[in-house]
Amino acid sequence: YSDLDLFIVGKKDGQPGRDGKEGSLLKRLDEICIKADLIDATRQLSIPEFSGDGRYLTHYSVHEFTNTLGTPEDDVTNTFTARLLLLLESCPLLEPAVYREVTEEVIAAYWRDYEDHKTDFMPAFLANDILRLWRTFCVNYEARTERVPVREKAKGKLKNYKLKHSRLLTCYSALLYLLAVYGREQTVSPTDALAMIGLTPTERLEWLLASVRK
Repeated sequence: YSDLDLFIVGKKDGQPGRDGKEGSLLKRLDEICIKADLIDATRQLSIPEFSGDGRYLTHYSVHEFTNTLGTPEDDVTNTFTARLLLLLESCPLLEPAVYREVTEEVIAAYWRDYEDHKTDFMPAFLANDILRLWRTFCVNYEARTERVPVREKAKGKLKNYKLKHSRLLTCYSALLYLLAVYGREQTVSPTDALAMIGLTPTERLEWLLASVRK
């Protein structure tokens, strides 16, 4: 089995800093304690260590997810990938109510023009970001394989196939879901998007199949 892919999201503290950005309610010392507890728990359960020596076990504030959207900082700070994975294939380990609030805020950022287009809203912003995520996965995969020695490539073929399959399912199950809702309703509401987030990629395909059979 694989390691856990976790990140920590804190609600906004409502206190803009010098740069105008709001911080997280989860302060740095508390963040360190949480990370230590997570590392200890995975070791006790004999779960593989966090990948990259914990490099991706990161703490984001909701403000970072919503205010970097569409900016150059989105890639630099890795909020782009984290935000999309939050929407496409995440579930809360703790505090489901906070998780719901966080996802609602992120969806609201993508649906910022919804009030003026309730009857014909097309989630093009999110759809473009999902396609961009898929392209990022593909580019990263190619870059990694170019650096791998020929004798090592065979060992990773099965692993890479599984990864590509799961990533493809993650991205395109969401696109198909949004397309199906738009085709049926001629609009996609924030509630529709939240319903999609609540489903796993395979559950989205099951939902699509059930919708076709109705």
